[in-house]
Amino acid sequence: MDTPEIVPIIVEEPFDEGPYGAKGIGEPPLIAVAPAVANAAANALGLRIRVLPLSPEKILQSLAGPENRP
Repeated sequence: MDTPEIVPIIVEEPFDEGPYGAKGIGEPPLIAVAPAVANAAANALGLRIRVLPLSPEKILQSLAGPENRP
């Protein structure tokens, strides 16, 4: 309900950079995952970690104090 209508466009030209002339289509849904996880962590922890990938080690390091934040 919250996403706009997606209109597929078929392009018949091969893409020299992709395997067998294919173009990638699976990447766009992944763009919002990292910011969503980082925002969820910031809301839960009360601090924002601005370095990706957001790992348990970086979270623990950030919780130890401001001088340790990545």
